[in-house]
Amino acid sequence: GDDSDGECAVPMVNRFHMPDNGNHMFWYSHNYAGIHMVWLSTEHNFSRGSDMYEWLNKDLSSVDRDVTPWVFLMGHRPMYCSRAADSNLVIQLHQREEYEDILYKYGVDIFFTGHYHSYDRTCPVYRNECLSNSGEAMATVHLMVGMAGAGIDPPKWRSDVKWSEYHAVQYGYSRLHVMNSTHISVEYVENSNGNILDEAWIISKHRWHTYSN
Repeated sequence: GDDSDGECAVPMVNRFHMPDNGNHMFWYSHNYAGIHMVWLSTEHNFSRGSDMYEWLNKDLSSVDRDVTPWVFLMGHRPMYCSRAADSNLVIQLHQREEYEDILYKYGVDIFFTGHYHSYDRTCPVYRNECLSNSGEAMATVHLMVGMAGAGIDPPKWRSDVKWSEYHAVQYGYSRLHVMNSTHISVEYVENSNGNILDEAWIISKHRWHTYSN
């Protein structure tokens, strides 16, 4: 774009230092307690065979789920989003086509994104289908948590999706409570009064991706 005269991200790249196991700033990973955390750039080439795709595949394949049972992925643009905005739908579909299979193959538990200034939580979803077994997640839960900064988006939502379990546009923030190796509590807290607008449990033994192999 033309909003930075060609210098977009230059200050960030020169001022911040991230783990050096990826591409310095735009994709990398590290462990925190029982979580393997992975950052991706949805603004770079993520197609099959690209540098980032190959790195992601290698990184996730090396995770020891006995050490870090939970795997979180973070990126800017959502792969699943029920916002009624055609401008990003093509990118959502392209992400699903190119690397959703990697998320399923290696059992990524949660994909955190933003981009839209609103909140959206999906069911455990893979290829547009909600997958669970007696309350246990059998696919990735997508959490779009973009409601804590710039102006809130208008409340326009798609009515043709079945994987969005809750969405809203109030200013707020998310809280994540990792209870143990199999249970996580997710909360969406309204900024103005502290009310909890959404609360859900993610339960996983982190083996669902092996059942089909």
